[in-house]
Amino acid sequence: MPGASGEDLPPKPASAMRLRLNRVTELRLERARAVLESPANGRRKMIDIAYSCAFNDLSYFNRCFRHRFGAAPSQFRGAKAD
Repeated sequence: MPGASGEDLPPKPASAMRLRLNRVTELRLERARAVLESPANGRRKMIDIAYSCAFNDLSYFNRCFRHRFGAAPSQFRGAKAD
């Protein structure tokens, strides 16, 4: 039956995949910022927050966060959302 399997579908362009990964990363970073801004999470370790937002590498999390928000994650800890 034509179109019944994934083999019949054209491959997604690499640029579309990158955009999807960027959107997923954006959502994970927004979640991390919300967690960091919550006073209830003030004592959690940064690595625990990164892991809870699906970042398996703390250095990568820090780089992404700084790139997206212009500040280190530790600077957002306990801050109020705008």
